[in-house]
Amino acid sequence: MPQKTNKGFIVIIAGPTGVGESTVTQALIKRYKNSTRLVTTTSRPKRLNEKNHVDYHFLSKAEFEKQIKEGNFLEWTFIKKREVYYGTKLSDYTRLLNQDKIIFFNCDAKGLKAVKKHFPDRNTSIFINYKNLSDNRKRLTHRDPNIGQEELNKRMAYAEYEVLHEKKYYDHVIINYQGKLQETVIKAYKIIDKALKQANS
Repeated sequence: MPQKTNKGFIVIIAGPTGVGESTVTQALIKRYKNSTRLVTTTSRPKRLNEKNHVDYHFLSKAEFEKQIKEGNFLEWTFIKKREVYYGTKLSDYTRLLNQDKIIFFNCDAKGLKAVKKHFPDRNTSIFINYKNLSDNRKRLTHRDPNIGQEELNKRMAYAEYEVLHEKKYYDHVIINYQGKLQETVIKAYKIIDKALKQANS
């Protein structure tokens, strides 16, 4: 059921593997004093350098499934290959919106649809794309020089799927040209500023 609120704002940013959407998000958060990154909940084990409630909210698989049944998640997904859940809690959105925060969130089309359905008046979404498949291949191999051919092909195939099947659901698309990160950030900033003004007018 849609929630009406005149506080806060949600900015959803996504893009295919290796395009740099997380880097763009981090740069945008620095530009807004009242912004924050929404912390995702996961059932995967915590890594050595990760902090609970900072990098992720860590739950056991059983606890995650219990909270799904209780309806605590606005959206969630299960990655079958890794037997891991990821999701975002409705209570996290409402708490941050009530604090009048600009919430930045990286998610797929499924998560985007859930947010738009629940908070229809307080969001905008941006899909960060690469110039072409060849450009993405260069990015992936530059980021991980030791990547194997099989893994590279998997990531390339999934990136192509995201562009073909998910890009259309987002409000805006920005090409993140290699070496032009600041230009991408400025374009996204202008889109967000315009959306904020419209939401608050």
